[in-house]
Amino acid sequence: MTDCTDFDPVIDRTALTSEAVRDVDHILWKLELANFSAMSFSEVRDPSGGLGNVLAQICASAVALVTLIWLTLRYGGSSPHTAREMLAASNVVFAMHGEDTTRTRHLRDAMKNWDLGFKPVLLLGRPLSKVPSAATALDAAQEIQDALFLRPLNLAAVVNSVGEALGLFAIGIRETACYRGVLPFRERVAVAFRMALGAAHAHWWDRAATGLPIDRALFAHTGNADSSQLEQAMQKQSIQTVHVVHGTNIGWPFAGISDVALFQSGADSRLGSLLPAYGRCAHLALERPEMSCGNGNWAVLTSYTHLQHPEFVKNGSEPDCELIRWVSEAAEVAGQNPSRIIWRPHPQI
Repeated sequence: MTDCTDFDPVIDRTALTSEAVRDVDHILWKLELANFSAMSFSEVRDPSGGLGNVLAQICASAVALVTLIWLTLRYGGSSPHTAREMLAASNVVFAMHGEDTTRTRHLRDAMKNWDLGFKPVLLLGRPLSKVPSAATALDAAQEIQDALFLRPLNLAAVVNSVGEALGLFAIGIRETACYRGVLPFRERVAVAFRMALGAAHAHWWDRAATGLPIDRALFAHTGNADSSQLEQAMQKQSIQTVHVVHGTNIGWPFAGISDVALFQSGADSRLGSLLPAYGRCAHLALERPEMSCGNGNWAVLTSYTHLQHPEFVKNGSEPDCELIRWVSEAAEVAGQNPSRIIWRPHPQI
């Protein structure tokens, strides 16, 4: 057993997560368990397989499949036949969650300035509303011109992909038994749900897009079994999938199987290339900006207050608040006015 309470949150947690999923072979389960592990685990331990794991996975899978059917009946999706006409309008598609958050704004805002004609947008994630409402949640100001919003899901896709989902559930019994960490039942259900949702996504895409002249798909967020299976279905059609990464790379969390991952820095790209995930990691090299003389104001940027930050689980927002107190005291010692320091915490989802 390896305690990880005093490790570096990026370098060492990445290594510990790699150890936790060392014996997990299936790529979808490996990425899902690695994502969960990097965000929450406190130790690497011997695998805890056995009858308890089998029963837990069977129950979680049943709950997940019933939930997917119920949500699809309640909120619906898009007809593959109708979607095919929309997808045929462009050789590029976009994929993001139906929400206005950090994991969508970067690609949504970039789309405002792209003159590409029609822009098919695939709405990812667990259905929480009908398609028009999800589209409004993503683009409330209707700033994306010529956007065509689709949910790659319908009841027929769910029903016809049950066999694939059951196969993934069966694989999950073996892979979770090999996982070297603690996996709560709620997380088992969540992962199984994304496995089933992804199988439905893949079936829907095959029906809606086979034979269309689409050559590129840009994802605002990847790394889960639902978006990854959609990417796999696209890749089988020789469509290049690209993860446009929205923030700083912290290792395993949200690492996906995109053909290309486009990071914001060379350091992030190098870290991503060390993981058994993306086909290729890259970044946009920019010239170093000139230093500004400033106007007397300062900005303090922090990211501790984040639901998926391991320290936030233990300490809440106290590290952020303590840092602000230190900065304020340091400013007063240096003869600066603390009121001219602006705190910009992480834009929590």
